[in-house]
Amino acid sequence: MSTFRRHLVAALATVSVGAMLSGCAGSASPGVAADVDGEQITVSQVDHATSAICTSIEPDLRGSGNVAALGKVRQFVVSLLAASSQARQLAASYDVKPGDEYSSQVGQLTETAKAFPEDTRADYVEVMSAESLINGVVDAVGRASLTEDGIAEPTVEAITQRGRDLFISWPDQHPIDVDPRYGLAVVEGQIVPADTNLSVAVSDAAKSGLAEEPDPVYARSLPRGHRCG
Repeated sequence: MSTFRRHLVAALATVSVGAMLSGCAGSASPGVAADVDGEQITVSQVDHATSAICTSIEPDLRGSGNVAALGKVRQFVVSLLAASSQARQLAASYDVKPGDEYSSQVGQLTETAKAFPEDTRADYVEVMSAESLINGVVDAVGRASLTEDGIAEPTVEAITQRGRDLFISWPDQHPIDVDPRYGLAVVEGQIVPADTNLSVAVSDAAKSGLAEEPDPVYARSLPRGHRCG
């Protein structure tokens, strides 16, 4: 299992969401989960990708005795789909591509996705390749920016730092709008889980569902259609 796949399984098992994503969480249009500077990620797309990812990780979750709440999986998916959109747009603004490592991973994931329903394959590949895409874009735009500054042979550290700075600052001029239903908010440049509900949680179960890292017992208590694993 790849490093990112292990990270994904661990994140879903503990119901933790931590995608590297900057932006402005607000209220997307009906049927839209997130709007990344005009590029819309639909609720249907999120649901398709969530279904495919649950299918792909359930054997690992069951093997480790873990369960993930489906709502938190959707949070993770929305974050990664939005991050992918942000990375692609940033790359386009510098006329660069994420590189061979990303292309290779997309090829491998495309083969894996053949086991899933056809209408979920593309979304599955996008979510699972998000980390590679972001890393590739960060390096590519970092190098391009430093070259524009006349630095012909920048260090790896300088390239990565410049790229990260550009990625994080990109939403300052390119707004990201996320539907509050996904319980995501911007904290110090990252979209993280937050209580965006208008109602107030009263019962212990409701409070567990809003917690950033709920007890796995809560996830196991959910109906089959509301959990992975």
